[in-house]
Amino acid sequence: MRATAPEAPRGPSHDLPASVAWALRLAGLSAVVNGVGFGAFDVPAIWHLAHDHEIWNAMGNPTYGNGPFEDHGITVTVPVLLAFLGACLVLTVGGALLLVPRANGVVVTVAGIVMCAPFWWGFDLPFAWFNATIVIVLLLLAAAGAWRTWAPLRTAEPPRAPQIPPGTAVGPVAQQRARSDPPRS
Repeated sequence: MRATAPEAPRGPSHDLPASVAWALRLAGLSAVVNGVGFGAFDVPAIWHLAHDHEIWNAMGNPTYGNGPFEDHGITVTVPVLLAFLGACLVLTVGGALLLVPRANGVVVTVAGIVMCAPFWWGFDLPFAWFNATIVIVLLLLAAAGAWRTWAPLRTAEPPRAPQIPPGTAVGPVAQQRARSDPPRS
């Protein structure tokens, strides 16, 4: 039977402190809830707008209509709602990557927030802003924890070369010469 070496932990989370990993996971969960929550309401809104040519009302409230977009002359169309669905998908993927936690999840989540922000404003979605604030605060806490953890690595002095007394033979060529030369008096 062939002996195998123990398998190294997979993913970058094995070297993160627990507080940093949990801050990333909570940020990921919040981003997934935001992306899936608003994306799930976007699917029937797209279908209703394409089918009935009017904004869908859920529980008496217009979904993704009658907001600042329309106040500024931007009509809500199926392509606008599809773009918002795509932005919600990016935010959801970023949150899922943070649940693992993976470093590229931070970049994808922030990109998803930036992509969703104009839609949150245009559709007048205040809870999305609250949720995004929670995600950003958790990401900043994770970054601060990682920075504090790696502080000794940043402030450590570089290794110094060993001090060699003058006249000492250093290296193989110098040591060979020292052996072959007769001692001087």
